Amino acid sequence: MPAPPPDVYAVLQADPATSWPELRRRYRHRALELHPDVQTVRPPEDRLAVARANRLFAELQAAWALVSTPERRAAYDRARRGRGRKPGPQLRAAPRPAKAPAPRPWPASFPVGVVEHSAPGGLHIRVPGHPEELDLPAFDALVRRHPFAVLIGEVPAHAELRRALLPIRFVERLRLTTMVGLAEPAEPREPSAEEEGPWKLEQVRRAFARWAAAFPSRRDALPYADDLRLMAQLSLTGHLLNPPHPAGLYAAVEPPPDRAERAVRRDQPLIAIEVPCPALLLVAAWTKDLGLQAGLALGAQGLARAAGLDAAQVAVVLRQLQRGRPRLDGQTPVPNAALAFGPQPPALRRLLLPFPSARAYLEARPRPALLPWGDPLAGCGTDRDLGDASCRLVARVLAAVDGAVGGVRPAMVRGSRLTFRVLAGDPRAAAAAIGKVAAESLVTLLGFPVGMAEPAAARPAGPAVPPDPALGPPPAG
Repeated sequence: MPAPPPDVYAVLQADPATSWPELRRRYRHRALELHPDVQTVRPPEDRLAVARANRLFAELQAAWALVSTPERRAAYDRARRGRGRKPGPQLRAAPRPAKAPAPRPWPASFPVGVVEHSAPGGLHIRVPGHPEELDLPAFDALVRRHPFAVLIGEVPAHAELRRALLPIRFVERLRLTTMVGLAEPAEPREPSAEEEGPWKLEQVRRAFARWAAAFPSRRDALPYADDLRLMAQLSLTGHLLNPPHPAGLYAAVEPPPDRAERAVRRDQPLIAIEVPCPALLLVAAWTKDLGLQAGLALGAQGLARAAGLDAAQVAVVLRQLQRGRPRLDGQTPVPNAALAFGPQPPALRRLLLPFPSARAYLEARPRPALLPWGDPLAGCGTDRDLGDASCRLVARVLAAVDGAVGGVRPAMVRGSRLTFRVLAGDPRAAAAAIGKVAAESLVTLLGFPVGMAEPAAARPAGPAVPPDPALGPPPAG
């Protein structure tokens, strides 16, 4: 006889009436309480035996799998209510739930187009109420007469279509739905060819509906607009990015060259710049700790003087903070996530002794340190962690340099290190411009200056990430 499913609410220690976001917070809190790796750093009186921690953590994972999305939770609640009824004939039929009003498929003031599928000669695009099969001239005409706020779809494998989409505000559907927590499809199966278009439309509709429910005042905004547009532009130009990930962009490499391009690249300099310890920068910005900000404004040496440590000790802390940590959601560990999960690096406590605001902030945060969902730099809301926010901070510096410095293009992103290829002009002037724009963008994003090392020459970019199958092949020619 199969074992009955676990009582999720008892395992999570939550009330059945709890909202789904609060239920997710309860799960994360319980996961950090029960995780076997955390027991070694807990006080002896609170520590669990390894065997018991493993058993309770496995039970927690099994319970959370039943309610890990709002749709799964609704199905679990229906089954739970059914199990609670007494056997035998029912004197009164259970009342039907009130029919919820149909959600708006598109925001009223936010024009959206969805690419249902693409072919070498054209695109099948659906705008509100107007499905159309278009070749490239017809697509250009549609763009001129219809003011897309955004066009959503997959990056086509055809070079001519990629070039046609470059001037459009284009967003990849899979990255949009992943960023708002819709990594799983609307149905537990792959759609057939005739169902693919409606299935994609439903994915986009659910993404906007979830965003609108979380942020009613911003329901007509595109979720993660700056981050998604940057990733789409890089994908359209053939860059290989990390697979869709809640953190946004944390690894990328320019498209592999053919023989002729390889010869050209051999003579093109590479300029590298590093955003110093993004997680610590964000903590200094959110806590408004003036002492920590003053130390960071003078770089590693200034931070060492402000903390009363020598440069070698500070270097150890900064290296620890650059590490990735395993994620509880099963996604790939991201760089700069050392403050997001697990115990804090021991050397960090000594570094933060002179900075009470930052120290109190980190000690008071739950583990993982939940941070803003809608905008990681706004200091409000919950859902993402400090590693994700760090990745978005670095990506916005990349976007600022790419948009303001001519004659360069992104060659590689790896954690907080950005590498640019100089296509034309004086490399020294390009390096100075990259450093200036990066420093100015950090002041705009954080509210205080940041001491950065001078941009330096870099080695040729190697493969940073494996090719993402969702991207298709790089553009030809």
